[in-house]
Amino acid sequence: MYLEHNISEEIRPPTPLIMFAATGPSTVVSNQPLIFSSVFENFGDGYNAATGLFTSPFKGLYIFSLSMCTHLNIDARFGIKRDGSIIVSTRVIDEKRHSCGTIVTPVVLTKGQQVHAECVQNCKVTVLYGNSANLFAGSLIRTLY
Repeated sequence: MYLEHNISEEIRPPTPLIMFAATGPSTVVSNQPLIFSSVFENFGDGYNAATGLFTSPFKGLYIFSLSMCTHLNIDARFGIKRDGSIIVSTRVIDEKRHSCGTIVTPVVLTKGQQVHAECVQNCKVTVLYGNSANLFAGSLIRTLY
């Protein structure tokens, strides 16, 4: 049985529009935030294109996605981190061609927590499929009280 919080749906304020989507990166440094500098959406200004960090403006349930394409014959591992700790990661490898991988994960954040994408191991990205193939995005699904 699902138990609702003390605040009923009728009086709960609507969830604010918090969403970002950015493409890039052209260079990758292992164990450093990936910088997706071509931002095409940033509602709520939570994503910082200079640092690659998303800072949560509200406590809530968020969803993040990371899509990355690597050069052929590279055994790469990418991840999404919350406050410096891996939440989820994926391995991208193909010995015969360029490869792409995608991560999508829900995350509960408190106000002020930070999320970023990172090369965890041996990453060499390609823009062979266009710059938009490498994408980092996130959105607030619902605020939590």
